[in-house]
Amino acid sequence: MFIASGLFFLELISGRKPVSVEDFGAEMNIVHWARSLIRKGDVISIIDPVLVGNVKMESIWRIAEVAIQCVEQRGFSRPRMQEIELAIQDAIKIEKGSDQKISSGSSRGQSSRKTLLTSFLEIESPDVSNGCLVPSAR
Repeated sequence: MFIASGLFFLELISGRKPVSVEDFGAEMNIVHWARSLIRKGDVISIIDPVLVGNVKMESIWRIAEVAIQCVEQRGFSRPRMQEIELAIQDAIKIEKGSDQKISSGSSRGQSSRKTLLTSFLEIESPDVSNGCLVPSAR
């Protein structure tokens, strides 16, 4: 399940399919591609251009970090569900906080449509403090 979560997060922030010869070459997939860039400190290269100007870099980093942890080969290296939830809550707090958005160096017009990631970051986190998932009342 955690590997699937990691793939989901990587797809969410990159806007790419998990396996694509066009995006990653014959032997690469989204995990290898994103991991190599993130390890170099280059998270901006994995961000879906639609997100540029719509989300904060720090929240993307938080989601990228947990995504890469989720796809670790050894199970003991993967985060627990509570750690994943904390990462998501951190990203939400970051998005609701300061106004430092990712900016593009180009003069291209930005899409005004709401992205899946920005919608995801606006979702109220469920309460899992008692060890089970209970939907929160709105």
